[in-house]
Amino acid sequence: MKESLKIVGNVKIHRNGILVLEKKNLVVTSGLNYITERMKEDTVTPISHIGIGTGATAADPADVALETPVGARKAVTTVTVTGAALEIVATFDGATYNSAGLREAGIFNDVAAGTMISRIVFASTPLPTTDSLQITWTLTLANA
Repeated sequence: MKESLKIVGNVKIHRNGILVLEKKNLVVTSGLNYITERMKEDTVTPISHIGIGTGATAADPADVALETPVGARKAVTTVTVTGAALEIVATFDGATYNSAGLREAGIFNDVAAGTMISRIVFASTPLPTTDSLQITWTLTLANA
């Protein structure tokens, strides 16, 4: 019998409550190592922040940070575990994170340092000062 495990990532982005993007994402190598370490012990800091940026270079397993961050990483407001799925949510307000073209996001276990778990690059999405952007990130463990 052969068993294998995969991590399926999915990101949904809502601007002012309207879905503007749903896309699979890449769990980077440092994120895979992080998940293994968290299974071993609970001394590794949990996922706690989402960062956004304007970097357009394709996500790569070797990524450890956003290419061009915009503002400070935002603390997640909701963390939900349902079966083998972990869902985290953070909302970014345009007054603080204003950008003509956001193109990347990542999840981390610290506000400034820490480990990048996952990164996504997407089509340019503006965030005017009067808008908000909600990012819902789901990581699901599944049989390959």
